[in-house]
Amino acid sequence: DAILGKPLGETLTEVKEQGLLSILEQVRTTGEPFYINNFPAVILINGVREPRYFNLVFKPYYITAEEKKPSGIFCVAHHVTEAVLAQKKLEEEKLHTTLALETGELGMLSTNWQEQTVSADKRALEIFGFTEPHPMKTFMTRLHPDDLHIREKAVRESEATGIIDFEVRLVIPGV
Repeated sequence: DAILGKPLGETLTEVKEQGLLSILEQVRTTGEPFYINNFPAVILINGVREPRYFNLVFKPYYITAEEKKPSGIFCVAHHVTEAVLAQKKLEEEKLHTTLALETGELGMLSTNWQEQTVSADKRALEIFGFTEPHPMKTFMTRLHPDDLHIREKAVRESEATGIIDFEVRLVIPGV
């Protein structure tokens, strides 16, 4: 009873404060649907204001096909807070990794063993003595011959763990 028959902006002030009334008005006047991904909203839950994220859809609703103006607006809100927070955490970790690599003058490379290819950042190429990308076979020629057993052991262990990590000396021609 407290909200029946009253304007939305008066009963749910969060809707007005967060800009949704203007979106509803746009859909009502244009008849065009409106989509928003990862919309940040502050919602009152058990007396506490909590941030949440939603994918929102606002579509005009017509009772009959002959209507020129929508009779209402159909709204769908899909709660995506977990996904948004996970993406933000991933982006933050990527930034920290990038800063650590730059600060430590480290390089990052990843390999595709099936295709025998290497993807390396600029610093990793420099460490291996390259100025441009090369196939895995060429990278392998830079490993110190006395350290090849370290790599082979790491490859064998990676078959069980899915992770490969090893340190070897490099032989760079002309250095």
